[in-house]
Amino acid sequence: ASSLHADEQAAYRQRLQSQSRDAVIYVGSNDGMLHAFKAAKDHTTPGDGMELFAYVPNAVVAYLPQLFQPTYTHRFYVDGSPVAGDANLGTATVPDWRTVLVGSTGAGGTGYFAIDVENPASPKVLWEVGPLINGFANLGATLGQAAIVRLSNGTWAAVVGNGVNSADDRAHLYFINLVSGALIADITAYNPSDAGKPNGMSSPLVIDKDNDGSADTVYVGDMLGNLWKFDIANNLTSRTENTPFFKAERNGTKQPIFARPDAMWNPEKDGTLLVFFGTGKFFEKEKSGFVGDLKDTSVQSFYGVMDDGDSATKTRSQLATQTIHTSPSGVGSYSAAGLRYVSNNDFSYDNKKGFMLDLVVSGQSAKGERVVNSPVLSNNWVLFSTLVPNPNDSDPCEVGSTEAWLYMVSLKGARPDTTFDLNGDSKFDANDQACNENGSECVPTTIVWIKNPGPAITHGVFGHALGGSDEKPLDIELKKGAGRESWQQLR
Repeated sequence: ASSLHADEQAAYRQRLQSQSRDAVIYVGSNDGMLHAFKAAKDHTTPGDGMELFAYVPNAVVAYLPQLFQPTYTHRFYVDGSPVAGDANLGTATVPDWRTVLVGSTGAGGTGYFAIDVENPASPKVLWEVGPLINGFANLGATLGQAAIVRLSNGTWAAVVGNGVNSADDRAHLYFINLVSGALIADITAYNPSDAGKPNGMSSPLVIDKDNDGSADTVYVGDMLGNLWKFDIANNLTSRTENTPFFKAERNGTKQPIFARPDAMWNPEKDGTLLVFFGTGKFFEKEKSGFVGDLKDTSVQSFYGVMDDGDSATKTRSQLATQTIHTSPSGVGSYSAAGLRYVSNNDFSYDNKKGFMLDLVVSGQSAKGERVVNSPVLSNNWVLFSTLVPNPNDSDPCEVGSTEAWLYMVSLKGARPDTTFDLNGDSKFDANDQACNENGSECVPTTIVWIKNPGPAITHGVFGHALGGSDEKPLDIELKKGAGRESWQQLR
């Protein structure tokens, strides 16, 4: 792979030093537009919160008249999660660094689009792709989020999963030229054991293992429980891959992988990576012969799987097991029943390929707890959130879940030695532990119940929990009408 040219590096450093651009918030909306708002600094600066521009993707234009109909019923429009990143849209010797936003219609349609937002006051639409564009016939509902990367030949690209409900019902990963929107490559992921089952690709994790400035490896999940690994360092061509990196299947039930995985180098085994991801989805409606995601109580899981270079598909049978337990009471000033804690089963990577943690409390019935957000890796801890759907919720403007949990586990899926500050006294001590019935054993707990769960339980919550809270449990309010995120329901 080619490294960044010296001229590219120099131009980028100069750009960072001279740039004085205002912060901007980009958000999709079910009014049919992607909106750009000037971010507020102190709520007193003139223009703070002002809308800078709005963009209506071609994929939803035909549906805009429905918004004005007296008989209008809710539908999605532009509710995909956009991503922005810096890219060189020029050449190696004549660089032109720009900030590019790649967004999607989410459940509102079947399209991705790119906008040059280097100057948010004067944006430039670069391209939009959909099933009618040559090479993209198998784009489905674009629920995932793109990755903006530099390829080994120096070309910048948007990497996107094709989503669900595509024409061929298979999982595709598209590499799109960031400047022109032309298709660079289409990798079709097809596990022969999934023949006849509808599938779709989720949000990709694209990494640069050798730190040369170019992407070389992709990890991405699909709706049938396959986690795929693609080598794109020297072989980025349209092709079909048949051997997944890992198969998430519990007792014969496939576990969909919707959220983007995350990865890091394995501190216990040189030259290997650890890939972390959860299973579960939250967008399919109930229909004839199908339970739907709101009422699905199947057991989902969180995994940490070692990539040791072995090309054979890894399975649950090769993983160590961690389990979730509940305490009848706490100790000290925080004595609430139902505190959760995780087992502390150690293992060696010489004989295990990682760990699995089923999202069901030991001795209790499964509630359908699942992972629909990407994990966060911090200081050799893995943080992730889960939700339990409300089976009686049919209103798209409601939250859709009855409870949610915030977990922090070690790189082996075990409970850490530390604990959350559950009682809010700014101390991390025995008063924050979970104990068994007679109090003979108390252990740290790093699982927190999130009261009044909203649709987005993401990175911002983690910092709040680790720093302690005056609420017991964490009380994260959802304002009425905030509604669901793009991935939670299809039309």
